[in-house]
Amino acid sequence: MFNPAPACLIDEELMKAIDILVVNELEASFISGIEYTDNNLEKIAETLLKAGTSNVVITLGSQGVYMKNVKETIQLSGCKVNAIDTIAAGDTFCGALAVVCAKKEIDQEALNFANTAAAIAVTRSGAQPSIPTLDEVKHFMLEKELALSFNF
Repeated sequence: MFNPAPACLIDEELMKAIDILVVNELEASFISGIEYTDNNLEKIAETLLKAGTSNVVITLGSQGVYMKNVKETIQLSGCKVNAIDTIAAGDTFCGALAVVCAKKEIDQEALNFANTAAAIAVTRSGAQPSIPTLDEVKHFMLEKELALSFNF
């Protein structure tokens, strides 16, 4: 997994070595060279896939997350929360996604888990103190009826 934040150009050899590229919409725009316009995520993701990465994950803040690979495209809405501080949202998303992808391949369930963890993080102040525990993420997902089929 590679999260080039802040955005930077990625050379061809490195791009081919990336299994999961995680970027926000502005970083995706910069790296792909395509201006983001709210309705061109597929074009941006396809460009990044053609550049060599296997999976493109574009985080969209409160709007959720978009993922594309050669097998599928997934777009999830954001969790409705009262955001206080977004400082650790991206890092929390990446960490949570990495935890799940260490157990299984990237899919809708993995994205839901990471999306939920990031949503919880923005409801708290600070960076490290805002990162939720595994139990907090599981509890939030149960409340939202987002079941997990895997165990940690």
